[in-house]
Formats: sequence, C-alpha cells, structure tokens
Amino acid sequence: MTHQTALIVDDEPDIRDLLEITLTRMGITTYTAPDHSPGLT
Repeated sequence: MTHQTALIVDDEPDIRDLLEITLTRMGITTYTAPDHSPGLT
C-alpha cells in the first residue's frame, strides 16, 4: 500500500481545518497552506 499525502491550500482557515481533519481520519498525511506562496516552496 502506498503512503498518501495531500497539500491543502485554501484562504479560509475553517475549510483548511475541515479538510485536514477529514483526510487525516482517512489515513492521509496532510500539509496546509493559507495561499499558494507557501504551498509552492
């Protein structure tokens, strides 16, 4: 089984939190960023 990772980029903190919680419960490692700048580095 492969390890899954997701980058969540959204300017709404509540949406980021909801996606992070949901994906983490699914066993997916998550990284979050408030906009594209930190998401691309």
